[in-house]
Amino acid sequence: MSWLYPALLWFAVPLALLAVRHRKRFKILIHLLIAALLLIALARPVIPHTETTQQIETFELLLALDLSYSMRAQDLPPDRYRFAKKVFKTLLRTRRNALVTLYAFTTNPLQLSPPTTDRPLVAVALDAIDPELILTKGTSLKRLFERLASEDSRERWLILATDGGEENEIAPLIDTLRRARIVPIVLAVASRSGALVPDKEGKPLRDAQGNLVVSRRNPLLDTLVRETDGVLIEPAKSPEATAQKIAEAIEKRARKRKSERKSLHYTDLSTLPLLAAAILFFLLHTRYVRYLLLFATFVGIGAEAGGLDRLHSAYRAYEEGNYSRAVILLKKIETPSFQRNYALANSYYKLGKYDEALRLYRMLRTTSIPLKRKVVYNIANCYAQTERYKEAERHYIEALRLGAGEDAWHNLSIVLFKRNKAAPRGKTAPSDAQNASAKQS
Repeated sequence: MSWLYPALLWFAVPLALLAVRHRKRFKILIHLLIAALLLIALARPVIPHTETTQQIETFELLLALDLSYSMRAQDLPPDRYRFAKKVFKTLLRTRRNALVTLYAFTTNPLQLSPPTTDRPLVAVALDAIDPELILTKGTSLKRLFERLASEDSRERWLILATDGGEENEIAPLIDTLRRARIVPIVLAVASRSGALVPDKEGKPLRDAQGNLVVSRRNPLLDTLVRETDGVLIEPAKSPEATAQKIAEAIEKRARKRKSERKSLHYTDLSTLPLLAAAILFFLLHTRYVRYLLLFATFVGIGAEAGGLDRLHSAYRAYEEGNYSRAVILLKKIETPSFQRNYALANSYYKLGKYDEALRLYRMLRTTSIPLKRKVVYNIANCYAQTERYKEAERHYIEALRLGAGEDAWHNLSIVLFKRNKAAPRGKTAPSDAQNASAKQS
C-alpha cells in the first residue's frame, strides 16, 4: 500500500498529542479517532497495480494573446479579444497531443500556464483573464519575443493573436525569433482598414488632441511572417473555422517528436476510512443507528443481488440476439455502473439507435486501457454510422493510439474515403468479444 498525499499524515502528530492529553475522556477520543480516519482518507491510501508507458507524438505550442486596449475594437464579432480567446479555446480541444504554454502580453508578457498537456488547466488560465483590469494601451512584440527566446532553444510554434503591436523596426523581431527557433503563426485580429476603439462606456476612444483613435493591422506582421517562414492567418467567419485553419497550418508544417506518457493504475482505499468515520460518528450521535445499519445492510444486499441477476439475464438476451429484451432488463437496473451502461450502449447500437448508444458510450469512464480502447472505438463506430466522419476519424485515431487493431485501421480508411466520396460500410458493429470482455470486467 502507498499514499498519494503522504505529507498530510504529519497532521496526525497533534491528534496523537491531544489523545494522550484526553486519554480518560471517551467522547473526545472517539472524535479524535474520527478526525484521524478523515485525515487518512485525505492522504489517499492506494494499492498500486501496474504502470503503463505510452509513446505519443507531440510538439510544442506557445499561445500568446494580445491584451492591449486596441483589442476592444469590434471589427471582429463581438470584439477582437473575445474572438481570439474563443479561437484559442477551440484550438485546445483539437490539438490534444501538443505541449501548450499560455502567455498574455501588452507592453510586458506574462506566462499564465506552464508547458503542459493538461487542457483543462490551460482553459482555466484562459478564462481567468479579465481585460477590464488591464489599463495598458500599448503592445510590445519585442519584449514578448525576448521572453520566449530566454526560455528554450528547441523548435516551437507560436500562435500569436494580435492586431500588430507598435514596433516600427522589423529586424530585431526577426533576429529574436530566429535565435529562439520559433516559427510564428500570426492570427491577425484586425482589419487593414481599421476600426474605432470603444472606451469603458462604449463611446469611441479619443487621443489627447481629441481625435478619434482608429486601430489598424500593423503591416509589420506581413513582413515578420514572410521573413521567418511563418504563416499569416486571416480570420474566418467564425472562431471555430479560424481555429481549423490554424490546426491545418500546424499539421502541414510542424515537426513532431516522440515523448512518453506514464499512467499508474491503482485501487483507491480512501472510502474505507471514510465509511469507518461515518459509522463512528452515527454510533456516537444517533440513538437508532444500529437499526438503520441493519436495515441498510439487508436492503443493499437485496438490491445488489437483484441488479446482478438482471445484468446476467441481459447478457444472455444479448448473446441470443434479443437486443430489445436486453435493453428492457438493463433499464430496470437502477444503480448505474460501467458494465450496465456498456452493455446498454452495445444493445442500442445493435438496434440501430446510434445516438442513444453514443450518449452512453461518452458517459463511460475507466482507467483500464483495454476497456477505454473499446469504448473509444465504439464511439468512432457511432459517428461513422451517423455520417459524422470528421469525429469518427478523430476517435479512430485515438483508438489506434490506445492499441486498437486491424478493424480500426480498416474503418479509418473507409471514413477517410467517405469524407470525399461514397463508399461501402466497414466493420463498425461492436463485437461479441467486446461484450464478453465487459461482462468479465
